[in-house]
Amino acid sequence: MSHLLLTTTPFAGHQPPLLGLARELVRDGHRVTYYTGARFRDRAEAVGATWLPWREAGDFDDTDLAATFPTMRTDASLAAMFGSFEQVFFGTGPGQLRDLLRLHEFDPVDVVVSEVTCVGGGFLHEAAGVPWASFSLSPLPLTSRHLPPSGLPVRPGAGPVGRARDAALRALVGATVGRRFRELINAARARAGLAPTTQLGFDSLCSTALLLGQGVPSLEYDRPDLPAHVHLVGDAAAGTRAASAEPAWLRHLDPGRPIVHVTQGTLGTAGFDLPRAAVAALAGTPAQVVVSGDPALVPAAPNVLAPGWVPHDLLLPRTAVMITNGGYGAVLAALAHGVPLVLTPGAQDKPEVARRVAWSGAGLDVGGRPSPARLRRAVEACLGDSTQRRRAHELAAELHLAGGARRAADLVAELR
Repeated sequence: MSHLLLTTTPFAGHQPPLLGLARELVRDGHRVTYYTGARFRDRAEAVGATWLPWREAGDFDDTDLAATFPTMRTDASLAAMFGSFEQVFFGTGPGQLRDLLRLHEFDPVDVVVSEVTCVGGGFLHEAAGVPWASFSLSPLPLTSRHLPPSGLPVRPGAGPVGRARDAALRALVGATVGRRFRELINAARARAGLAPTTQLGFDSLCSTALLLGQGVPSLEYDRPDLPAHVHLVGDAAAGTRAASAEPAWLRHLDPGRPIVHVTQGTLGTAGFDLPRAAVAALAGTPAQVVVSGDPALVPAAPNVLAPGWVPHDLLLPRTAVMITNGGYGAVLAALAHGVPLVLTPGAQDKPEVARRVAWSGAGLDVGGRPSPARLRRAVEACLGDSTQRRRAHELAAELHLAGGARRAADLVAELR
C-alpha cells in the first residue's frame, strides 16, 4: 500500500477527474490524501480519501473569488488572465508547498499527482524529491513544433506556408505571453525557494515522468513529437457527476420530446449571458430546455426548466443536444454520453476547446455571442440526422476505450 497525494485548486470544475482517480486508487488499496479547499471536503471523503486543507495556501470560494482576491479582474482580457495566474494559481504556490511539506514530513508521500494549475505538487517534487505526475484537465498544454501555440484558438497550418505561420506564432507568443507567464511562475518559485525555470508557457507545470490528459486523440491535433510519458485517459470524471437519488424533476421530463441541456459553468463567463440567449432561441420550440445554474437568472418560458444543480450522469443519457460555453469537463461529459454540442466559447481555454470539438465533427462552434436565430439553427442541425450526432457517438466509444480513471490509476501506480 502506498501513500498517494492528489492536489487540486479549489474550483468545482477541477474536482471530478481527480475524485475519479482518487476513488480508483482507494479501491486498489492505496492511502490517498486529497488536498483541496474546504468546500470539497465531503466529496473527497466520500470516495475514501483523507482531506488535507489549504491552510498556508489560503483557501477560497470559487463562487466568490473577489472575497479573497479583491484586485483580480474577472473580464475576458489578457490582463485578467495574467491576474488570475499571478494571484490564484501561481500566487498560492508557495503556501501550497508549505502545506504539502508539512504533510510529507509527518506522513511521507510516495507519489504526488497534481492537476496542472495546482503548482504545489511540482514544487513538492523539486523540494523533496517526491515522484510527481501531473494531470491536464484541458487540452494538452505542452508546446509542439508541429502546432500553433497552446491556448491560441487557431488550427494547425497546412503545408509549408501554414507551418511557417505556426512557427512565427510560436515565436511571437513565446516572446510576449510566454515570457510574462515565465516571469509570474518564477516569482512564485523564488518565494518558494526554488530555482527559476527557463521553460515558457505551461511546460514547467507538467511532469516529465507522467502527464495524464483528459480527452482522446480525436480531440487533439496531430503532433508527432508527443512525448512517450503523455497518456490520454478519456473522461476520468465518469461516475462522479450523479446525485445520491434521482431528482423528482428528472422523472417528469417528457420522453417523447428532445432535451436540450444548457450549461455555462462558473469560469470564463463574463460578457455573455448564455442561459438568457438559449431561452430566447428555444422558447416555444418542441425542445425541453434544462438550464443549470442559478434559477433566478434564467428567464421563464413554458418549455424551460431551471432546477439549479444538474447531475450530468443522470441527465445526459436522456439529452439530445448540449449548449455550453466550452468548459472541457462539461464537453467531455456530453461526448462520453454521445451528445453533440453547440458551443458559444467563453474566456480562458474555451475558444480552443470549441474549435477542437468543431474540428472533431462532434459539435458546432457558433462563436462567443451568437444571435438567438443562429443558436436555434445550430441546435436544430444537431437534433437532425446529423454528422455531429454520429461523430459524438464515435467519440463516446473512443472515450470509453481510453480507460478513464481506471487507466489513470494504473499509470500512477506504476510511477515510482
